[in-house]
Amino acid sequence: MRGWVAANPELEELVQEQRELLIDQSECVIDEILNDPKHPRRFDAARFIAERLGRHRGYGFKVEHANRVEMTANVYVPIDQRSFQPEAWDADEHARFTLSGD
Repeated sequence: MRGWVAANPELEELVQEQRELLIDQSECVIDEILNDPKHPRRFDAARFIAERLGRHRGYGFKVEHANRVEMTANVYVPIDQRSFQPEAWDADEHARFTLSGD
């Protein structure tokens, strides 16, 4: 469906407009919560805003973009060549694969 929307500029514009409306509605809800001192989620709303909009003041996580993506090659390993280490699992799983008499 994304490809279909991306191929049609009118649909893409409509989807973007709907996203913007959702963001506007979300901002209104957060503002209402933040402006109500008795709302039980007021602190969460304030924290959300500080972490997102207050990053330049030291709030939230620092986000850095390197404009680079590193991916490791996903190489298929045949099942008979894979390492099998049930001891790395929890004790119950390890016990399932332990031979009696060991």
